Amino acid sequence: MKRDLSVETKQLRRLFKGVPGAGDVVALGSVDLQIEEGEVFGLLGPNDADKTTLIKILATLLLPTSGEAYVKGLATVKNTSQKIRRIINLVSGGEVPG
Repeated sequence: MKRDLSVETKQLRRLFKGVPGAGDVVALGSVDLQIEEGEVFGLLGPNDADKTTLIKILATLLLPTSGEAYVKGLATVKNTSQKIRRIINLVSGGEVPG
């Protein structure tokens, strides 16, 4: 029986360029995720656990370095961002000046 997935990632990976000589920073390393239609799902973790990086990839605000991400069957890299942005909504908190 085929499951209807709202969100799916396959070996999703995101690297950020590090300072010269220090190498790249691995933000997401081979994330596999399946969220079924109608499922309530929480994404929890400490600061700098790259929860926001994952959400930005799903919302088409950031490209993955490798792997695949789908929202309602639409590939976040191959489909126009407008199709996915009509499905997924993102409200992010701003930085508070220290």
